[in-house]
Amino acid sequence: YVFFQKIMLYTINSTMLSLFMIPLSKLILLDAMNMATINWSLLGLAIITSAFFFACFLIFMVGFVKKTSQVEHMFMRVVFPLWFFGGFQFSWQTLYGINKYAAYGALLSPYTYATEAVRAAIFGQQGFLPYWQSITTMLLGAFFFAIIGYKRLKKRLDLA
Repeated sequence: YVFFQKIMLYTINSTMLSLFMIPLSKLILLDAMNMATINWSLLGLAIITSAFFFACFLIFMVGFVKKTSQVEHMFMRVVFPLWFFGGFQFSWQTLYGINKYAAYGALLSPYTYATEAVRAAIFGQQGFLPYWQSITTMLLGAFFFAIIGYKRLKKRLDLA
C-alpha cells in the first residue's frame, strides 16, 4: 500500500502542476493559443494518464538505484535520452518524415506517447499518433513498471 500511496501522491502532484501550466501557457502565448480547439476531457485524461505512468516509472527507476549518489547518473543515462527522443521538440510524424528508422526508435520512449496524446487533445488528431493507442500504451507500461518496481523494491527492502 505504501508504494501505491506514493504512486498516487506523485500522480496527483504532477497532474496539479500540469493543470497549472495551461493558463500559464495562455498568458504567455496570448492569441496564438486557441482554447476553443482543446478537447478538455481528452486533455485531462492524457495528463492524468501520463502523470500515472511517470509515477509508476519513478518507482521502477528507484528499484534500480543502489545509492542516493546514483540518482543523477540514472537521470542522465536513462531519463534524459528518453525525454530528448520523446518528441518534445517535434511530433512523431515529423520525425517519420525525416527518418523512419529513428521514428520507430522513438516509439520505445514513453515520452513519445505522452506528448503525442497531449498534442492530439490540444490540436486535434490530425498529424499525431492515435490518441487511444497512446493512452493504452501508457497504461500498459504503467502497470508493467509498477509491478517490476514493486517487486524490486520489496526485495531490496526485504519485505518478502
